Amino acid sequence: MATKAKAAKAVEVEEVDEEVTEGAALSAKEAAAALGTDARTLRKFLRKRSGLVGQGNRWEIDPGEMKTLKKEFDAYISGQKAEKAEKAASKKVTEAPVDIEDLDEAFEEIDEGDLEELDV
Repeated sequence: MATKAKAAKAVEVEEVDEEVTEGAALSAKEAAAALGTDARTLRKFLRKRSGLVGQGNRWEIDPGEMKTLKKEFDAYISGQKAEKAEKAASKKVTEAPVDIEDLDEAFEEIDEGDLEELDV
């Protein structure tokens, strides 16, 4: 009988509502498998969505909530990808490289009198 319950939990997201009976909550690992991700990523999402589960407690996902959870999770993943792309774009150097000749000219303009004023 326990094998039948485990098999029912492993069904696809679309079929979860029909095949899992009430009271048979999914673990984070089982829900992650149904969503096509790993448990760690799902738990990060759940913490952002619902806060902490509490010390020593485990996530229990209601099978009737899986369709809504999938939509929210997909939006979360899309947002994560957009944030990564934005960070990568902001790290790109947009300034022109420094011309060495310009630096040489700038150093030639500094005379010893300027350095004495700075107490160097």
